[in-house]
Amino acid sequence: MPSRYLRLCVVVLVFCWIAPSKSETGSITDEDMSICHGLLHQDIPDVSYDSSWKELPRGHVPDGLRVWGKLEEGSAATTFVASGTLHNVTSSAVLATFEGTNFTQRKTWDPSCLALNVISSHETDQVVRWVTDLPWPLSDREYIFRRRIVCREDGSCIAVSKTVAEESVLIARDPSLVRVRDFVQYSQIRPSKDGKGVDVGLLYRNDLEGSLPHWVVKWFSNIGLPIYLKQIEKEIRSHSSHVK
Repeated sequence: MPSRYLRLCVVVLVFCWIAPSKSETGSITDEDMSICHGLLHQDIPDVSYDSSWKELPRGHVPDGLRVWGKLEEGSAATTFVASGTLHNVTSSAVLATFEGTNFTQRKTWDPSCLALNVISSHETDQVVRWVTDLPWPLSDREYIFRRRIVCREDGSCIAVSKTVAEESVLIARDPSLVRVRDFVQYSQIRPSKDGKGVDVGLLYRNDLEGSLPHWVVKWFSNIGLPIYLKQIEKEIRSHSSHVK
């Protein structure tokens, strides 16, 4: 779920998957699952691939984590790619924080979460509604997305979240909210080889919609995201300490 916010090591590895234009809405495909499986199977580059990708300063993101972002000129769309190792945490804590749908629990560490619930479940997929608070004078954002999580006995998991096609959404629009139509998140986690942490890969795209000034989009990318990453890290560590 719209997430960002995490605590690991990032990298620019799947630009051609995520950097392209709009994400396709609708069903989760085999290609989506393949993207997840490949997130941790590439080397972390030491430099950005082109001038449009910028690495967040190391001191602004959790230790052991690298994050690259890309802004799309003329839109409110941002893309991030991350990958690395989060030390001294558990896979279950990472999964619960990234993909949890317990509104009461999330509200304890994420004050921007106004609503979070599973609308429906069918076989391997869930449809989730999430409403997030944006500072005045911006309208709050509503996400309705399909999610699939696949976990193995070794503690590794992959997850895909994609906005549901507008025509298939049965919830009436709330005029006070902006419904986001272009959101996708791919993630992969697995226990680290030394058994003392969790390897994580993340590919995330979000178009906040609306006529947002470019400086607002940059603020969310350069300041809002690092703050959110720290919140995610804190919750993962808190959850890990409770399950040990």
